[in-house]
Amino acid sequence: MHIPDGYLSPQTYLPLMGVFVAVTAVAVKKVKL
Repeated sequence: MHIPDGYLSPQTYLPLMGVFVAVTAVAVKKVKL
């Protein structure tokens, strides 16, 4: 799924990216165990 450029403001996508990075880091740590 692609979101058009400029559709989400930085105030929206930056917190979401932070959550995504944190969840991904936790998932990677769980897989490596």
